[in-house]
Amino acid sequence: MSKRMGDELVEAMQELLDYSEGKISLRTSHIENCDKLLFLNYQDGAALTNSTMIALEKIGSAFEGEAERLGLESEDDVVAMIKEIRKESLDK
Repeated sequence: MSKRMGDELVEAMQELLDYSEGKISLRTSHIENCDKLLFLNYQDGAALTNSTMIALEKIGSAFEGEAERLGLESEDDVVAMIKEIRKESLDK
């Protein structure tokens, strides 16, 4: 990251941070209390995001195409598959 980009990131973070009462707080409506944050550094910039959202995006990508592979065409198909899996696990 260039010095200029780094300076811009620091300035942007300064606007979000509140150092009052001896702690650092973020002034934003997108982050909930106790959320885990992830600072992402890209060649063309940086981002602050909720790490849970990144994990969910990766999970979604990993499951892409699985419904078609398993022949699931509706929510009813998913429910039926889950019931079958549960039944098989109880039979063991």
